[in-house]
Amino acid sequence: MKVPIGSMASDHTILVVNDREETQAALCRLLEREGHRVLTAADSAAALDLFARERADVLLVERAAIEANGAGFLRRVRVLDDGVAVVVSGRGLDAPTRRRLISTFDLHGISDTETGSGVVLELIDSALASSRRARRARAARELRDLVLVKFCHDLRNSLHVIRGYTEILCGDPAAVSVDGILDRLGVASETALGLAQDYLDLARLDAAGVSVRREPVDVDALLDDLRALSSRQIATRPVQLITHVPFPGAVICTDGDKVRAILAQLLANAIKFTLSGEVRLTVRPEPGHTEFALADAGPGIKEDALPDVLNPVCQFRNDVAAPTPGQGVGLAIALRLSALIGASLTATSDSGGGSIFTLSLPGALSHRAEAYEPTLH
Repeated sequence: MKVPIGSMASDHTILVVNDREETQAALCRLLEREGHRVLTAADSAAALDLFARERADVLLVERAAIEANGAGFLRRVRVLDDGVAVVVSGRGLDAPTRRRLISTFDLHGISDTETGSGVVLELIDSALASSRRARRARAARELRDLVLVKFCHDLRNSLHVIRGYTEILCGDPAAVSVDGILDRLGVASETALGLAQDYLDLARLDAAGVSVRREPVDVDALLDDLRALSSRQIATRPVQLITHVPFPGAVICTDGDKVRAILAQLLANAIKFTLSGEVRLTVRPEPGHTEFALADAGPGIKEDALPDVLNPVCQFRNDVAAPTPGQGVGLAIALRLSALIGASLTATSDSGGGSIFTLSLPGALSHRAEAYEPTLH
């Protein structure tokens, strides 16, 4: 078992399962010349252990390894990653045998070693495309699930407030002063309605499947929308949102709905962790890309916690700024949407206190007068 180093950089990893060293070496050379990262294992047990750690995109498995314990091996692989494509290599297989293997083990295809390397590469390319489609579909499902989890969690908090004050009023109305209670009920109900609208807006982003638009987005209008959203969350707290754009009439070509959703999630998080002071959203033109940097005045993030902040399964907590943490899905939603539009999202801790989240979008800022051709992909 080995993990080759020094090969051409590639986003694709192929796991070759074959107990013949010469065949392993030949397949490694072939695939590495195409820029793939290649892992090798001599049997299904070693392959499963390696796959659990490395998560290959495609498995190229010898027929003997499949027929020995194929069903159990592939079932466990697909529990770890149901989007992985499997190609079997064999020699001299007739059509009925090939169809039986494909049907029994749900294979992407079978490579006959007697047909040469070209067929192997074609099958690998096809399997990689299939794997990418499966993973995009899974990412879309996970995004919808995250949005729904966030909605249910935040809505539950508002309903708890409404229910608590309702019980107080129903207990003994004559003994309870309604001063302030009706206002709090109004705020809680408005918050619940706002959450429902936010969920509908997010769900609309991929109502017809995950698509990405590229169209002119008016940065001034985008910031106006974000200021309106923040005012409801800030309410009467001593928190102020400051925005800065390098010049009026700035336009960037991107998916406006998704960028707005990303920044809304980041802004809600920044306001939540800022007890008082300023939250700053700065638009910065950089060579070949544009940055939206959101800095809060919260307690900041410890250096050792920074790698986990954008982890979708990590729940960041600060007992001073937010004693009741959320589910951590707001940042996960922002991260997944960023990946969809080809942007990057990073988190840093400000030396003076607070945190900075930076959304880096491909494409430079332009003036509103410059024309773009809208695209959809």
